[in-house]
Amino acid sequence: MDNGLEVSPLTRLLALNTEISELRTALMRQPVASGRIAELQDDIDLLRRVGLATCWLVGDYELEEEDAEDEDNYA
Repeated sequence: MDNGLEVSPLTRLLALNTEISELRTALMRQPVASGRIAELQDDIDLLRRVGLATCWLVGDYELEEEDAEDEDNYA
């Protein structure tokens, strides 16, 4: 794939956060008895999970080593 066509992780996260913000605004404007509330909540939840997965996939995380360090701090 051409590098010029790839979307940077930061750009993707910013786009996801913008979309989540727009969904939250739409959610707050729904009448209490609206059947669309659950759908908007599900969409927000999905986008948050996508954002977390994006962070995890592009990050240089070594969870096992961090967990071991945390255990040493509490011993």
